[in-house]
Amino acid sequence: MLRKNFLRILSDWVQDALGRHPDELERAANEFKFDTLIRFATSEKDEDTLAGLFGEWLVFDRKSACFNDVTGLEYFVKHNPLRVPENDMVEYRELLSFEAGFFIVKDTRMGVLMLEAMDGRLLEVHDVSMSMMATQGQTLWSRIARVGGVMHCVGSAGFSMSVSFGANMRSVIANEWGRIDARDAAAWFCDKKNIGEEGKHAMVAKQFLSEESAARAFDAALADCGMQKMLSHKTVKCWVGDNRRFSPTFPMKALQGLMPEDISKPQTRRLMNTLSAYQNALPRREHGGKSPNEKALSSSEFGKQFDVEFFSLDRYWKMAQEAHEHIRAHDAKAALVGFEKTVRLLLKDSVPLFAAFRIFANAAVACFNHQNELKRGLGEALVRAALRLNPQYEFGRKLKEQHIDTYANLSAAPRKDWKMLRKINDFIYLDGERQYARSVFSKYERFITETCGVSLNRKSQEQTTIYNKEGGEVKIGRNDPCYCGNGKKYKKCHGV
Repeated sequence: MLRKNFLRILSDWVQDALGRHPDELERAANEFKFDTLIRFATSEKDEDTLAGLFGEWLVFDRKSACFNDVTGLEYFVKHNPLRVPENDMVEYRELLSFEAGFFIVKDTRMGVLMLEAMDGRLLEVHDVSMSMMATQGQTLWSRIARVGGVMHCVGSAGFSMSVSFGANMRSVIANEWGRIDARDAAAWFCDKKNIGEEGKHAMVAKQFLSEESAARAFDAALADCGMQKMLSHKTVKCWVGDNRRFSPTFPMKALQGLMPEDISKPQTRRLMNTLSAYQNALPRREHGGKSPNEKALSSSEFGKQFDVEFFSLDRYWKMAQEAHEHIRAHDAKAALVGFEKTVRLLLKDSVPLFAAFRIFANAAVACFNHQNELKRGLGEALVRAALRLNPQYEFGRKLKEQHIDTYANLSAAPRKDWKMLRKINDFIYLDGERQYARSVFSKYERFITETCGVSLNRKSQEQTTIYNKEGGEVKIGRNDPCYCGNGKKYKKCHGV
């Protein structure tokens, strides 16, 4: 157990110190959006919870000018303004190692919670009140810290969330989101409280769009990103309606894979939100012809837990980058194997990737530099496939000009050799198409265009950066050898 008033002493001092700087306190309240959030409170208890989270944010999370641009806790343990005995200050210093965020309840016992952090660690936390309210499998937001050798809940509030996170989403939370502080928790708390009969109807009016309205919103978001030729709401409707070939999570995974690298974060959020709204507006056979929105609004279903998942493309990028590094090292054989492994994994995971045409084109470069001359035909077939996927791909056009059109143009050869050269070109073409038809690249092209029914036809950014085996960026100098391996300088080849 924590000592009586252990946390209150710290919290009261921080609030008293900020109270002597009203301008700073007002800025903090505006950053927290306290006035906006308090409107969602439906009881005095809710108001107390929000006030507690605001105070907790001031202590643990917000860096304030009146504390020399550190948090209240950091200032307190460094300067000890209350002249707290050193034995007590040791425990206050231990608070600096707190963790704040989402945890999964694995087990509950009297006074003890077994929580699983997003990164998979199991934590035994001592808290009587939370152990009594929590149930196994719940997602909780809390702030915990090891004090005196025992893990305690040290925040003002801990509460359950109406969500469960999939494995990929947990990884994103653990690795990318970082700490989810009290201000974030307050926003989640208010979203949760905005449910009830009045909340239901408000959500119907504000969030639950009709199928037609949601379709228009999604198509408008695609057009804003220049993706209107790639797919549409009709494509998503086919995915959702074919649950034999596509899982319920496929549309979101597919959209994340298909988003080009040059769209902004606001555009990304708009795409994800409008896709989610459209999916939830579509009728489902498994719901008896009702949409997820209509089913959720029934009294028996509304407010139940929602599953949240996220799909990371990092491992595919890393594999492609490692294959690209082999090209730079003039190891064409290893590069081709690397690109084949990347495409095979994308196909296994059913991920349509916008940059697939780049992978095809770079695999073609590996073929053109391969020690086995018969791979040349496969290289030409890969270039043609890359341009079928995206006719606007400038790198693919250059490869076609350099490695296909040049050989097809016989004007520089003696006329007496034309017949023989045509036969050679025909052999290379047919042999390349046979190799391509048997390759994983052909299967993946059919998956994108036929199974998924999408197009990658969109002008893309030219890549002027490659990556080393560790995933770090390696800038190419204009006078460096071009990464395609043809011996020219980069500025006279793909850097034009």
